[in-house]
Amino acid sequence: MASPQPRSTELIGDTSRWLFPGQHAARPLTPARLGARLNELGIHARAGRRAAMLQLAAQLPAAVLADLLGLTPGTAVGWVNNAGGDWSRYKAALVNEAITNPAE
Repeated sequence: MASPQPRSTELIGDTSRWLFPGQHAARPLTPARLGARLNELGIHARAGRRAAMLQLAAQLPAAVLADLLGLTPGTAVGWVNNAGGDWSRYKAALVNEAITNPAE
């Protein structure tokens, strides 16, 4: 009788620097495989991801969101619009703050 396949953590050991190690040493799981594993466990991450993105997009201007998450400017603007964020006066607020509180 053949022995069962070792789990991926057994293949790599506890010294892996990856939070979610893959099948082979020094290679993390791909986003698609991680999503499939989570789905197999009954964890549906898409709704949580969307909620987190909307919360972040409501608090940041699109330019900052794009730079922070590596999104295209158009995608970031879409998230900010979906979140109801209004950053049309953001630049003016920065200029006004610089005038009223000049750096020493």
